[in-house]
Amino acid sequence: MEFKKIKEIGHAIGLTSLFCESIDDKVILYGGSNFPDGVPPQGMRVTHKDMYIYDTNFNLISKKMGNIAPDRGICLKENNIIYFISGAGNTKIYKYYFKNNELQEEEIYDLGFEVVGGYGCIYKGKIYFGKENVYEFDLETLSLNKKSDFIGIPREQSVYFESNGYIYVLSGASNICHLDSYKYDILNDKWEQLENLNMNLTGSSFLKISNEKVLITGGCNKEIFDEAVKKLSYIEFKKEYFNKSREEVKFNKDIYVYDIVNEKLELLSKGNIENATCGSTLLKILDDVYLINGEYKPGFRTRNVLKASLNLK
Repeated sequence: MEFKKIKEIGHAIGLTSLFCESIDDKVILYGGSNFPDGVPPQGMRVTHKDMYIYDTNFNLISKKMGNIAPDRGICLKENNIIYFISGAGNTKIYKYYFKNNELQEEEIYDLGFEVVGGYGCIYKGKIYFGKENVYEFDLETLSLNKKSDFIGIPREQSVYFESNGYIYVLSGASNICHLDSYKYDILNDKWEQLENLNMNLTGSSFLKISNEKVLITGGCNKEIFDEAVKKLSYIEFKKEYFNKSREEVKFNKDIYVYDIVNEKLELLSKGNIENATCGSTLLKILDDVYLINGEYKPGFRTRNVLKASLNLK
């Protein structure tokens, strides 16, 4: 499997951690963040309200300003409806759908608290999501119930997905990158720890292909991330860190498949520097997958859309 660049889309300097999904023959890019005035200590991270609508060849159909600035929220899709949950600076659940060829943005619930960089899924008419614990949101009654506490250290930028009534939360980061992973039994409201991964998946892009397989690529280097968290308060280290080359930050180039049945991570193919990103989105359109935007080294985004043929039989 090989990703190749086909286009540049979205903000002029790219975005990461954005709302990115497709409905029928349209692709939506909304929100995200970048450093328009330069990386620290010169500039600060800025979030955006720009909403871009593309066709499936990534030709721009329309652009407008949305009502929020989606940033590190939970984006879930069922049929032709997308739900976006909270994120930084936001406490609400939103519903998105097309009506008369216009994307509708509808606030459906105010949580009263943020969920930044959490996990989630839609299962049997309810959204299950969280970070420190699990919440159950009923899409019919619009009611919220708190469920079990997460049994690991709460983390962001995990790989997460639902399969056969379980939510999987793999890797992720707090003050360090974690190799421990977990699954949550939705019906029995119970967490259990999985066997530790043999690599870090923090910041990876992921796409559930079936109830047996999840495609994963990108992600940061644990050693470099862990050191940066400890030392970024020192101005000289900060300058050095943001001046590292793309090769020096060692984002993961390779492409993996997580085997859900055997709960193992397997190497699918060697990748290249172009798909070594963090905070990108993987989308499947027909028989192809697309890796969209993201961060190619700390503080620097890409506008790229990369394409690969999907063949995971």
